[in-house]
Amino acid sequence: DIPNSEVERAQLQSLIERNSGDLQRYDVAIARLQDQRNQLDKIVQYRKSLISPIRKLSPDVLGEIFELVTADQFIELEICRDRARGIGRVFRLTWICSWWRKLILSRPTLWSRIHLMLLRSTTTNAESQFTNMMVEVLLRSRTTPLCLKLRRD
Repeated sequence: DIPNSEVERAQLQSLIERNSGDLQRYDVAIARLQDQRNQLDKIVQYRKSLISPIRKLSPDVLGEIFELVTADQFIELEICRDRARGIGRVFRLTWICSWWRKLILSRPTLWSRIHLMLLRSTTTNAESQFTNMMVEVLLRSRTTPLCLKLRRD
């Protein structure tokens, strides 16, 4: 009903303010519950990953799979505009999980096919990043014979 008197309008306004306050409290509670739900979902997903079929593979078998996946690819190191970057499957595989990263870092043959693209840099910072990345890849390859491709523009 439409309020006709000032008293009815004041009562309705008071009710609106009370309901608005309730809505704000509900929004805060919902946000808190949503955060708790998201945290629990992350825990559940992590625990599911621990029992996934790929976890049953031995490190040797998984390492051989990584060798096959990266066999036809070089690790590309290049300077792109004002920063250096590394490109290749081996990098992406290290981002999957800490177990894969540790395994990949322990296999020097995965780091022994390197394509250096020596492009003109616009900054000394990019050149420094490029050098640091190159040194890191060479350290990861250890004493494995290298297959090195160079390109200069």
